[in-house]
Amino acid sequence: MNIFDALPSNFFIIMTSTNKELYYECLKIIYDIYDSRMGFDITRDEVISAILEYLDQHDDVVRNEEGGTITQKERANYILQKFEDCGWISIETSNDYVDLINFKVHALTMMEAMLKICNEDWSDEDNLSQPVFEYRGYLFSIYSLLNNPNVKEHGLMLKQVHHLASEFVAEIK
Repeated sequence: MNIFDALPSNFFIIMTSTNKELYYECLKIIYDIYDSRMGFDITRDEVISAILEYLDQHDDVVRNEEGGTITQKERANYILQKFEDCGWISIETSNDYVDLINFKVHALTMMEAMLKICNEDWSDEDNLSQPVFEYRGYLFSIYSLLNNPNVKEHGLMLKQVHHLASEFVAEIK
């Protein structure tokens, strides 16, 4: 399957626009709220409040496409609408008329990948001092899975071993 068949056609527009840094920061804000919850739903009011807090700290004057000034709340609502239009989030209204925001599955995967890229230390590509305990963690997990006498689901165990081995190989490359 082609990636562009799986994603909405305008999915990457927010990452190529002039406001890409703002959109990325707002996506991180929403993701952080989403990730800190046990449930899956976030209310629109919570997200708008968090985005407004960010805009108040980082934006002085917000202008619309015509050049006129708009309020921060209008800008926050515009950003959420843009995310929904591009297929990053879905906004649904609950039975008690509260707007709930959820990430789309492909957007969650993309956010996790972007955050992982941002958290990696790319400053020294020849850095061979990658913590050895990370590699030992993979190896210990694989060893523990393979030597567990209480395993009843061998197929699931082998799938986990394969996943850990693939991650280990990717890390040592």
